[in-house]
Amino acid sequence: LQIIYLKESSSNRFSDAQAYTVISNDWLNIEIPVRKTQRTDGLYEYSAYIEIDNAYYYIQGVLEEEQFISIVENVSF
Repeated sequence: LQIIYLKESSSNRFSDAQAYTVISNDWLNIEIPVRKTQRTDGLYEYSAYIEIDNAYYYIQGVLEEEQFISIVENVSF
């Protein structure tokens, strides 16, 4: 199954997270912005959006900051 969305609809995403930092990913040779928001339970949620060619990837999780940063730094495909 393959679903293709128009770029306009794929890039229309909403988040109330604040821009937090930018991570350099040497595998993909790009800079990836990371957003951070504090949840009502006091935990932090991190997210990153990657756009390469016509592909869109969204990484999101509630985990330790160092773990999330490591994931974003080492994403490759």
